[in-house]
Amino acid sequence: MSKPRVITEFEKLEEELKQLIKLSHPYGFEKNLISFKNHKKHLISALPYETEDRHFLIKMTREKANAIIIADDDYNENGILKTVKKEEYEANYKNLVKAVAEQAVVKAKLAEEARIKREAEEAANPTKPKKTRKKRTTKAAADKKTTAAKPAAKKTAVKKIAAKKPAAKKTAAKKSTKKATSKAK
Repeated sequence: MSKPRVITEFEKLEEELKQLIKLSHPYGFEKNLISFKNHKKHLISALPYETEDRHFLIKMTREKANAIIIADDDYNENGILKTVKKEEYEANYKNLVKAVAEQAVVKAKLAEEARIKREAEEAANPTKPKKTRKKRTTKAAADKKTTAAKPAAKKTAVKKIAAKKPAAKKTAAKKSTKKATSKAK
């Protein structure tokens, strides 16, 4: 069963969760931010964090991430979690930290097994050609091709129209003279 996903602000989190996030990001949040588009197609940056029961995306910009670290007394002037606080948080959440570390090891093992399986399949089927994409022509290239052909077509069309116009004038003149002669009779 998949975990529910929660998008929230750092300030709205419980203190316990804030401490766990600080423990998992002792060097600050800025380098761990991701970007995604929300349902309104706005670009949002957030800090991902996973607990046993939920996936969190904590909305924050790089500036806000730095401001949180600077304002927090748990971090030193270099933006690193103080050793005393780190040890305190580890003691408080010893079992949870151990479980998170075990989950990370399991994920790494699964990723490694998948990579090995993929490499074995590629080695077993060396004659299988790699999928290549068909080369698409861009709109600009397509326009160039069509515009190159258009001037010649326009010229011939203009010649045909020009050739038809005098004949049309002659026939109109003949018709008007025929009408005039028929009325005169």
